[in-house]
Amino acid sequence: VQFASLGLLLQAGLTVGINAGDSLFLAQIGADKLPHIYILTPLLMLMYIPTVTALLRRFGIDRVLDGTMAVFVVGGGVFWLCLSHWADVPPVALCYAAKLYASLWFVGLYTLFWSYLDDFFDLMDAKRLFALFAAGSACGDVLGGAICSFRGSEGGIGPLYLWWSAFALAAWPVLLATRRRWRRVEMDALEGDSGGSLAAVASLWQSRYAKAVALALFFILVTSTLCEYQFMTVFSRGRDAAGISTLLG
Repeated sequence: VQFASLGLLLQAGLTVGINAGDSLFLAQIGADKLPHIYILTPLLMLMYIPTVTALLRRFGIDRVLDGTMAVFVVGGGVFWLCLSHWADVPPVALCYAAKLYASLWFVGLYTLFWSYLDDFFDLMDAKRLFALFAAGSACGDVLGGAICSFRGSEGGIGPLYLWWSAFALAAWPVLLATRRRWRRVEMDALEGDSGGSLAAVASLWQSRYAKAVALALFFILVTSTLCEYQFMTVFSRGRDAAGISTLLG
């Protein structure tokens, strides 16, 4: 229940943030500029991945997650202040920043959360329990969407970022409780294997199955991106940011 609740709170905040970023971008910039986001997001991830990897090696998953919670709290407040200042016509740079910020954490938070869970459960536990943890995240999607649907039209988009900060603050004590209550799985046998990652990459490169899966996932990503571009274009017609937020919620 604790780990599922953590997933619920983190995902609820992320859902609100994604909704806010999408609504602001579509209303102020337009769906025709979404290809810019599709190009910039992978470039942003190329900077994010080595940075987070270095932080994980230096500080560990606990401190990195603490820092992530702090980023959510502060980031939500900064976006709220900016949108309060530019309530009528937000700058183009702010709209791009909001969209890219949400896109970054859509991938980044997912990776950090499941990496954190991996420390507490072995493979057999994962097969039994990870569906329940995913269900907690799914409930967070529902909660975040409901907040956007019923709250998005009141006060504009800015207050949604305060919701993201609030969910991060609520998740922090739950995160700390899981550390105090539960013992991590011993991973001593895996430590010190400096060539493990390179060997894994090399073996995947030689695997026809891995190449087929990678190719299939590539075409799935292309298809889903095209579908997103189409429905974002349709949904944003004739609506302001609050209206888009309510609809997407």
